[in-house]
Amino acid sequence: MISMMKIKTLMLTVLLSLVFFVIVLFPITVSSEPTVIYVGGEGNNNYDSIQKAIDNANKGDTIEIFPGTYQGNIVIDKSLTIKGVDKETTILVGSGSGNIIEILADNVTLQNLTIKNATLDSTSVNQTLTGVYVKSNSSMITDCVVMNCNVGIILKNSTNHTLKNLVVTNNNGGIDVFNVTSSRITFSEVSNNKVLWGLSIRKTQGTVVNNCNISFNYVGVGVSQSSDNRFTRNIISKNFDIGLYIVRDAEGICCKNNRIFENNFIGNQGLNAKDNCDDNLWDNEILGNYWDDYDGVDEDGDGIGDSQWLIFGGLVENYDRFPLMNPLDINLNPVASENIIVIGFPLNNSKINGSITIFGSVSNKDVTSVRIRVDNGEWDEAIGTSSWSYVLDTTEYDNGNHMIYVEATDAQGLTITRSIQVNIDNSVSKTRNGGGTPGFSIISLFLGVILMLMISKYYFNRKN
Repeated sequence: MISMMKIKTLMLTVLLSLVFFVIVLFPITVSSEPTVIYVGGEGNNNYDSIQKAIDNANKGDTIEIFPGTYQGNIVIDKSLTIKGVDKETTILVGSGSGNIIEILADNVTLQNLTIKNATLDSTSVNQTLTGVYVKSNSSMITDCVVMNCNVGIILKNSTNHTLKNLVVTNNNGGIDVFNVTSSRITFSEVSNNKVLWGLSIRKTQGTVVNNCNISFNYVGVGVSQSSDNRFTRNIISKNFDIGLYIVRDAEGICCKNNRIFENNFIGNQGLNAKDNCDDNLWDNEILGNYWDDYDGVDEDGDGIGDSQWLIFGGLVENYDRFPLMNPLDINLNPVASENIIVIGFPLNNSKINGSITIFGSVSNKDVTSVRIRVDNGEWDEAIGTSSWSYVLDTTEYDNGNHMIYVEATDAQGLTITRSIQVNIDNSVSKTRNGGGTPGFSIISLFLGVILMLMISKYYFNRKN
């Protein structure tokens, strides 16, 4: 008969083997939750400097800044959301040299801030280079004022930016976009940048500028060595030289496949527009732009001029084939509450592996497109709009934390983005595939069971 001691020994062996099995095949990982860090205000643990808060933050954290005036020359070197409580009273000022904010990390959001240098006047030389200088990918700058700098915002050698609901004013130059792809500037005022330009697009592809007021600059918009960009539903008015200038550079390099349509060109003092290249479209094959100096007629009363409008350029002749007889009613004020993105799966900070279906919904039924992006990759179209889905193969990405972005755009051009962080871990699923040499976890389990049996046998022999 088996003694009670043998039974206990056997039970202990089985129990230890099961514990070892769970630990090996289902490791427990602990991930840090994003936190909110405060700057200013009266909290006991609040930081007194934005840079100190950044230095002590972790990737994915949010830094919330209470009203006050803070010193600039800030370097953001990790993925963070930095937002003021109120942009009118949360102010970052330059020190007189360098950039007020320099973004070096991907996936940074700036929101609700006034960024300025008060030394820009007729009696002093302002050495501040830029209000916001972005050298990384996937930045989002929203609801900010950038003023009194040499250049308001520079986006350089990067991709996937969103600039929305900004006021960029009283700088020498407004926004400089250099060697950038797949970005959007929307619902912003770019004005009174009287030395250079309101918006400069150079060596840039796939950027959309829509629903912006670009006025009282030296040149409204300058475009050079750039292709496949779109300018639509903007008010380009009262600039001191040219409203929108597409340039053939000194080396003869032209801009191609840029589309300019449904804009209002009003009261630009030099020319409303000039195009030195020959492969751009000044209409969308249905509607063109409104030109306040168009002198054609509309005999059939369809709102479109009966004769095309010449775009001056000198070297070549370009035309708006469908010039509008009356100014467009252009919405310049985004309504952020109209589009609400819900990501149903996966959940934020969840672990995923293999092939999954990301799905969710958008509250606005007028949404025309939903796009998905992982980290700094290309945007891909999801299936559906109000209810949408997207199949993601996580094995195409390294194990670890990744950001998933969902962007919804409605018929008015309003765009909103939602993001979550997920942890991709395909190490478990790879050991369960059939065929091949057993994975490390199975080998470890086998050795562990043998070890438990040896310990039990030794313990049993000692008792007998």
